[in-house]
Amino acid sequence: AMWDGRRWREMAGGVDSTVFALSSGPAGGGAPDSLYVGGGFLIAGGESIPQLARWDGGSWHAVGGGVGGVTSPFITVLARTNALAGDALYVGGSFLQAGSVAASNVARWDGAQWSAMGAGLSDRAQAFAVHDDGRGPALYVGGRFLLAGGVSAARVARWDGASWEPLASGLSGTVNALAVYDDGRGDALYAGGSFSSAGGAPASNLARWDGSTWEGVGSGTDGQVFALAVYDDRSGSGPGLYIGGRFDVGGGVIASRIVRWDGVSWSTLDAG
Repeated sequence: AMWDGRRWREMAGGVDSTVFALSSGPAGGGAPDSLYVGGGFLIAGGESIPQLARWDGGSWHAVGGGVGGVTSPFITVLARTNALAGDALYVGGSFLQAGSVAASNVARWDGAQWSAMGAGLSDRAQAFAVHDDGRGPALYVGGRFLLAGGVSAARVARWDGASWEPLASGLSGTVNALAVYDDGRGDALYAGGSFSSAGGAPASNLARWDGSTWEGVGSGTDGQVFALAVYDDRSGSGPGLYIGGRFDVGGGVIASRIVRWDGVSWSTLDAG
């Protein structure tokens, strides 16, 4: 559905099943940018448009043949950036083909055609973040995989537009969310998910990557993290990293499913 600031509006029939991801993206052919929608659906606007659909403000369109190559393909994450070889939409999920291109769980769409991202990933992608850790901008990808581009990369990896690189020894469990946050020590990549260590260091479901080393974030959370977002609530304390998931404690503070980290301390959001 679409919210115009005053009311909800229906989107030409919507889609017939789960939506996991939304992003703006290039439409190609000089057309205005569109909204891309990814998930596990098979139909958009009453037409056969599986897993990935483009909304132009009035109607739905298929996207280059969509994704496939597995019994039940789906898309879990979308992100747009022009930092890597031109404006493009990056697509992640569970698939082995994008259009007619062999693409293992991740692919790039430039508005006109698909391209593979090297040898891709050995399992599902679940999170994207664009970040420059001092080596130039790159797309950071988290998920359930153990290989990226055929190289050992435990659940998180860096794509620079040409090749994959692991982030030290990676994480001990699934990554569900990534975000870039300036925590007072400069921009860092934060990862949230279901894990107990990062780069061999203790990290309870939340970890920080400074470009060379992983570390835990305080005592982390006592349950799985599903979402990360940077937000300034105008309280005067500046932007914070907001962490959502299935937990009751964050950083030792009773925090029902959502908590804020400012780089030094944790705080709750009312009763959560």
